Amino acid sequence: MKSNTLKFRDLDNIVDIYALNLRDNENVFGLQAKESNRLISKTLRIQEKLRLLQEKIENLNSFQKQTDLILHQVKCNLCCIEDMIGNAEAQCPKMECCKRMKNALTDLYRQDTYKLVENTEVTITNLQQGLDQISSQIQQNSVASPGIEKIAEILQVHLQNLEEIEQNTEQVKAKLNEVEYWKNFCLHLYKLKEIKPWE
Repeated sequence: MKSNTLKFRDLDNIVDIYALNLRDNENVFGLQAKESNRLISKTLRIQEKLRLLQEKIENLNSFQKQTDLILHQVKCNLCCIEDMIGNAEAQCPKMECCKRMKNALTDLYRQDTYKLVENTEVTITNLQQGLDQISSQIQQNSVASPGIEKIAEILQVHLQNLEEIEQNTEQVKAKLNEVEYWKNFCLHLYKLKEIKPWE
């Protein structure tokens, strides 16, 4: 018949087993603590990246609004210049210089400048779509998800679009300087006509 009495040897075995379990649990808890710290550090890094991305998105939106205003002003200036040129051409139809001016502005400056403006508008439209994609990625992905790399790729593409917009803007400025020359030429013709009207 088996005895229910615990002996010191049995107690020693129980204590040894309990101590082993405690050491195992300590090791497990230590590994879990290290993993938790690693995840916390990674989460903080990703949160910082998201914060920087959101700042860049705000800067891009601000730049886009400014570019829209510039393009609107460019269009208004071009329309005004075209009206002035049209009036000058109508009042000076017999002057050879006006014919050359008409051909140059109609066939070159207007066409090239409008093309640059249209290209820039297309780029801005693409940029807006990219910003929408980035915002969607930020809203749909948690801070611990790997979607941050995808967001960074999208942002890089549209930073390149910004460089293209800047190049187009410089070309538009150059064309506007050319058109400004002809506008001043038209004003000069108006002054000459006031002094001595042409027959």
